[in-house]
Amino acid sequence: VYGSNEERIGHIELTENLTADLGEKLYTFSALSDIHVGLNENNKEYYLTSTNDFINALQYLNNEVAVDFNTICGDLTVYASENELAFYKSMVDEYSADTSVYVAAGNHEEYKAYTSEILHIYTENPLFYYFEQGDDVFIMVGIISSFEHSTFLDGELQWLYEVLEANRNKRCFVFEHVPTDVGSGDALGLHTGSK
Repeated sequence: VYGSNEERIGHIELTENLTADLGEKLYTFSALSDIHVGLNENNKEYYLTSTNDFINALQYLNNEVAVDFNTICGDLTVYASENELAFYKSMVDEYSADTSVYVAAGNHEEYKAYTSEILHIYTENPLFYYFEQGDDVFIMVGIISSFEHSTFLDGELQWLYEVLEANRNKRCFVFEHVPTDVGSGDALGLHTGSK
């Protein structure tokens, strides 16, 4: 473990179960991404696997590890239909009822033009926002507009700059889900040919 001045300040011995004694924790949280829960009869095995993986993760994180909160960096669902978002919410309500889940919208949440408003209904999170945990700032930057060949909404990056500037002397964690322009992550051709 190295500090900001590049001086070694500690050592973490990885054990078989990958746990380390780090002393007293300030808090714990999870960072998940690409959940991809869905309701599609044409590919039941994929959706069953992603759904079971998400349920198992929430049960482990909330019951065994007892995190203070969970974060998800985009792609909650496959097509961002209201049925899929309701399905996602039902799992969060059941398996993370006592632990907050903070979401940053990803490219799979932009399949529907109405998603930013609907997403708020099912996640209780706006498109971009921040929250504090102790003295730390967690900044969630969602994307929604790449169909217009722009990853962020007008003013969103200015907002991010202002939040970072206002919290200059705090530890800030920025969460986002930005797909590559072409190639990897472009299975539906959403970004092919865009610059």
